[in-house]
Amino acid sequence: MTASVALAVAPGHRIPARQPWAQQLAAALAAMGVQLDLHQPQPVCKAAVQSACSAWQLKQLQDAATREGASKLQHYTQGVWGGTLDAASLGTRAAYLAVVRERSRRAPLAQLRTGSHWGAEETGRWDKTPPEQRLCSHCGGGVETVQHVIFDCPLYASLRTRFSDLFCLLPEPHTLHAFFQQPPARLATFAASLKLQWQVAHDAAVLV
Repeated sequence: MTASVALAVAPGHRIPARQPWAQQLAAALAAMGVQLDLHQPQPVCKAAVQSACSAWQLKQLQDAATREGASKLQHYTQGVWGGTLDAASLGTRAAYLAVVRERSRRAPLAQLRTGSHWGAEETGRWDKTPPEQRLCSHCGGGVETVQHVIFDCPLYASLRTRFSDLFCLLPEPHTLHAFFQQPPARLATFAASLKLQWQVAHDAAVLV
């Protein structure tokens, strides 16, 4: 460490591609608002660094979510988190990751939460279909978003009845944020059932 700091402050050292790691660290901390003077190195508070890093990460995420075309980030920050994402939550592991051990149930729930799901909203990205044309092939009731799959599409009406406990107490209008606050194990079972229902309908359409 001493050698890296000495090299970083040595006169004439101005080649960015060959910056000593101490200099790279100082630059990274400075970008997050934590100053590290390599000429007079002093201990840095670990809690202050963690706080600055979390705040910087949150700002990067919020800024990215406002950009055009950032529909997945908007889905996650606004839909799943209800726009209440904060620095503390970034370091908190989602409960379903620990509660739901079976991959067959955990993966579909993760897909719905992250927006990387099986519906046309996501699959339409693969062939660059315009967002407004990624319509639900099962009902024609609009773009096949997570909101549409969970709350609106008649293909899954029987599942909503079967899992009525996930819907009967939701405030109106129904939101993804409120929906995803419910017991993870139950949500995961519902998500897996949605995907299976979709697969059955998709396979039947292919055979026709």
